[in-house]
Amino acid sequence: MPLLAGALDAPSQAYGSLGAFEFVSMALVFAAELAIRIRSKDIRHSVRYYAPMSVRAAKEEAQFASWNDRKIAFPHLLQQVTDSAYTHRGLIIDRPFSHARYAKMRMLTSEHLFCGLQNDYPRAVWTPEIRDEVMMGLEARNVANGIGDRSARQVAAARYILPPQDGDFLRNTIPTLRAKLSLVHLLLREEMELGFANLSPQIFAIAHLYNCFQKRGWISGLWPELELIMDRHSKKIFSTAIPTKPDEFYSRLLLVAGYSTTFIKKTRNTDKDIYSSRDFGKATHKTCELEPLPMTKILRDYVHQRETGVRTWYRMDEEMAKHSKVSSRTQGSGDLNISSFIKELRNSKELPQVLDHLEFDYISLTLQCNELCEKIDTEQAQLSATGGKIHKEADWKSPTSDGFMIVATLLGDLDRVVMKKKRNPKGDMDMADTTNAVDAVIRVMQGFLDGLKK
Repeated sequence: MPLLAGALDAPSQAYGSLGAFEFVSMALVFAAELAIRIRSKDIRHSVRYYAPMSVRAAKEEAQFASWNDRKIAFPHLLQQVTDSAYTHRGLIIDRPFSHARYAKMRMLTSEHLFCGLQNDYPRAVWTPEIRDEVMMGLEARNVANGIGDRSARQVAAARYILPPQDGDFLRNTIPTLRAKLSLVHLLLREEMELGFANLSPQIFAIAHLYNCFQKRGWISGLWPELELIMDRHSKKIFSTAIPTKPDEFYSRLLLVAGYSTTFIKKTRNTDKDIYSSRDFGKATHKTCELEPLPMTKILRDYVHQRETGVRTWYRMDEEMAKHSKVSSRTQGSGDLNISSFIKELRNSKELPQVLDHLEFDYISLTLQCNELCEKIDTEQAQLSATGGKIHKEADWKSPTSDGFMIVATLLGDLDRVVMKKKRNPKGDMDMADTTNAVDAVIRVMQGFLDGLKK
């Protein structure tokens, strides 16, 4: 998968065109002036800001390798963003700028003033794999390692500006490049992870089951990652306030999943057959999909180049104004005041909130929820007449909505007990609050929560 067109900052994109034409554009002159003004001379700057990004990308590569070993299946629908994220991580980890530059210099023909320039520059830091790949590519094009005329190159160098000796010069000196690489890295990661979580909506379902058991006092201990998601995506998962009453848990799950109120009333009516009438009402627009922050959507459109940079600024200003009630647009013309916009952006809580959300690992939490659903399925199988599991182990390693159905069945069983007691409080007071199947699941979840403490 090629690198995203919007993956690099504007100065780096401008430098990428250097040498492609016989003239130097004004955009390149502006980029050079900008680079001179903003570049960092602190040699530790890269260690402080680029090294953590490289370490993170390397850890993610190891994480994906472990998921591959466990045969976790990534759906075809996410292939494009998954491949883009893989390419971008490779750019951060391998730093191919110096390797590509070596190949460019070596491809200069014998007639070129700087033929053999690659021999005057420090060799790139090669891994055996990258060296073999680059050399094989050059050999396939019949590119020889030209020697050229060193003294002629020195004469030419006095007339022309040569590239810096450091192959990672831009990365080490221009903060905007590191910032853009980091931003795109995080945005692609979250886009891929949210897509994975939404194709297997176990986080959504388990949040409802966990909340039910917790509010009814049947489990102890906390699940920090799930609690965080329940807080951040509360409106999407629970619609309004988080349900607390026994007769709210099942109906709220169905409501936020998009079922009609007609269907919910019929399915909760224990006195009638749900299929006695074919009128199930019209489903709503609600889904089990978790969503990114509005500001994240704006930034996604920017890095995927669905929006221009200027249009992105206007959209960001509109989003910030919803919270601060302050717009950076000038009165009358409605043009954006850039100085005011940058000041508001620095003072706004929107970007820190976005970055905090982008750090969350949705895939690992989804796999944890899948693991819990598999344990619940195994426990329920022991209570069934056949004793056989409904789902295979491999089912929980691919996109599936089976976890939602398991949770809906459990909450439905509990709701029927609640509704029976409500309709006939005197006759059904001795009825247990749970069923054997629910008791088994409570034990499974408590064991799971206890395991998180270890």
